[in-house]
Amino acid sequence: MDERIWTIAEILDKSGPMTADELAAQLKLSGKTVRSLIKTYAKEMQENGFCITAKPGRGFGIEITDAQTYVSGSKPQQGEQTGIPQDAQERIQRLRQYLLEKDGYSKLDDLSEQFFVSRRSISNDLREVERQLAEYGLSIRRKPGYGICVVGSETNRRICIAAQRDESRPVEQQIQELVSRVLEKEKFAMSTMALDNLAVHLEVAVERIRTGHAIESSDGMQADLPERILEVASHIAVQIENMTGVAFPLPEVCYIAMHLNGKQMYRANAMTSDENLVIPQEVNHIVSDMIEHIYEAFRIDFRDNLELRMGLCMHMVPLLVSTQAPFFLLPDGVLSPMTRRTLAESLGLNPSTITRALKGKYLQCRRGIYPLSAFFSQSVGGSSPQEIRTRMVQLLQQKPMLNDRLLRERLAQEGYQLAQRTVSKYRRQLALPAASKRPKK
Repeated sequence: MDERIWTIAEILDKSGPMTADELAAQLKLSGKTVRSLIKTYAKEMQENGFCITAKPGRGFGIEITDAQTYVSGSKPQQGEQTGIPQDAQERIQRLRQYLLEKDGYSKLDDLSEQFFVSRRSISNDLREVERQLAEYGLSIRRKPGYGICVVGSETNRRICIAAQRDESRPVEQQIQELVSRVLEKEKFAMSTMALDNLAVHLEVAVERIRTGHAIESSDGMQADLPERILEVASHIAVQIENMTGVAFPLPEVCYIAMHLNGKQMYRANAMTSDENLVIPQEVNHIVSDMIEHIYEAFRIDFRDNLELRMGLCMHMVPLLVSTQAPFFLLPDGVLSPMTRRTLAESLGLNPSTITRALKGKYLQCRRGIYPLSAFFSQSVGGSSPQEIRTRMVQLLQQKPMLNDRLLRERLAQEGYQLAQRTVSKYRRQLALPAASKRPKK
């Protein structure tokens, strides 16, 4: 039972009947939350030897129905999770998790009742949830009469769930041990940190597939992933299926392969276990700048810490590649929105350190040479500008005579909420003429 019910009971037992607003003032809650708590836990209160009832003209009062049971009752231990969030931070965390796992739309009034706060509080919480979701390429869609829901790719949704998962919740040990055995058998080199991260993503994948959210298409990724990576991913999928009974279709195997591909990219001939670690010069420069900035800012000297240096080298760009897998693997893949803060949190650094370290650095891949800063774009409603511009080109290829207003409306139907002037700006960046100046077909 919620700790706050015990607090209300103690106040009423000591001071006598009080109104919901008077109780709310002492507990620093709203009157609505107090009434919701009393209503929600009516049955549990009876089981604990007391009840809280409304006294006409006086407010709420307590009645002890079983003194021995009531006296022996105790508050939950500090930190124990109860049915109702204890503060705004916990409420935002649960709201985000609820929306990520929810199918369909949710109305604000229902969310307000579920989380025992006002509609205004839920609206304020949603702003923070929306900001957090945008860092993973997700957004909140609002539909009048239906409510709100999270929109975005299943891959991005899983990455968000895995990253936001409660750190106190341990990774399924069986999955971790299973993956470790497969990698050892296949002589696939991977650091302990990368293994832990892979296990988390696999655990999330199993949960999502069980609830009917399997990835339905590999979008051509199979042809672009190394054959050996796909082979190892297939072996992992088979072993997890044998353990959990959850089938991993081909797109899910490609999803595993995507994570494997990022986590071993800096191994030379990574299928052997005794090779040396190969660090590209540019990555080493980035890590050196990071360590130097840490020394300048905090006077903490990690410059001779080879273990830390190697760990940063191994996990900085692989994180980038895993997050931006469609861009690297698909000919027409676009960048997903990713902020410097996301990378900074993963590495345990300040975002400003990431910004300075990325300055003047470049990454060479099969699609060309790109500044590392290009992979960290500001999102628009959870979508990167490049993704929106790519979709604009596709729409104009289908209907060449769409003007900026109609183009904005078509994008809005697909969940891209933009001002018309933003659409015009993106069109000019693409060197596309206005509708009136395009040749008619």
